Amino acid sequence: MNYLKIVTIVNSVVIALLFLLVMAETLFPTKGGDAASGMGRAIYYVAIILLVLLSTLNLLPFNWSKYTAFVIIVVPVFWVAFGSSISNFKRGITNWIEAKPLFEDKERDRMAVAIFNAKPDQLKKYIAEVQPRLWDNAYGYPLLEMAVANAGSVNNDGERRLESIRALLQAGVSIKSDDPDVEKIHFSPATSGNAPVLRLLLEHGADANARVTDYGSGKRDVVPIVFEALATSYGAYACVKALLDHGADPNAIMPWDGDHEKMSVLLYAAERQYWGVCRMLIEKGADPRYTTPDGISLQTFIEQGDSFYPENKQALADFEAVRAIVERLQTTGR
Repeated sequence: MNYLKIVTIVNSVVIALLFLLVMAETLFPTKGGDAASGMGRAIYYVAIILLVLLSTLNLLPFNWSKYTAFVIIVVPVFWVAFGSSISNFKRGITNWIEAKPLFEDKERDRMAVAIFNAKPDQLKKYIAEVQPRLWDNAYGYPLLEMAVANAGSVNNDGERRLESIRALLQAGVSIKSDDPDVEKIHFSPATSGNAPVLRLLLEHGADANARVTDYGSGKRDVVPIVFEALATSYGAYACVKALLDHGADPNAIMPWDGDHEKMSVLLYAAERQYWGVCRMLIEKGADPRYTTPDGISLQTFIEQGDSFYPENKQALADFEAVRAIVERLQTTGR
């Protein structure tokens, strides 16, 4: 491959483009705007200097001069394309070198590192050395909070992160924070659709009927957590099932939802077209007759959801099952 020929062609194309731009601005100067400002004129003069420099280097009878011109062209393009990634890489290296401990005390900090790196066996070893201290809520709860937050959604090391949470719970770390301003521990997995973590926390005492913050109004302890499990399409069914299996009220009511007051969890799921969840809620005792004060009912969303599922057989089957229940109620009253 003749690299010099490629370099010469690229140089010539860029020089031609610069020449056209400089001539256009010279013959038809931009009126107003940035081009007429000091910054615009500065760019114009830089373009002229660059045109002269590249032309001179490309005309010199030396290979090195043509390669130099090519480098002058490529470096700015490379920086624009990859400058952000380079900066992030440098920042990451700097943060790694200057990393501060997550906790001041050495024992808790190394447990935190084991949690962060998804190394439950290492975490269990450290837990055995300090276990009684973990019973102190101020000492142990932040570690559990970190483990739950780091579990995220399902990923390649999800089971190891789940095991880290289990290790802390089995060591006696409280499921509740003594700080009233801290959100419920199972809020995060419910909203992110992480059913395995949510179920584990419920098995260790998290309240399936807990109320969490309404982030629209900022009011605390008003929204039943089952509504948060419907906040995302990913994992909604499994999260709602976990809550119902641990005693969540299938007729839970949200004080308000946008323009609607007193939405039931069944209507909330139907509004989002989660018909599998609707079917499960009805089977668990949700009232399909419930109507909001402003007249919203299950029928309202069934009419909107008709023929939504030409390719999803399961969703269509769930939709048809819910519609059949509503039609039967309208016909027989039961």
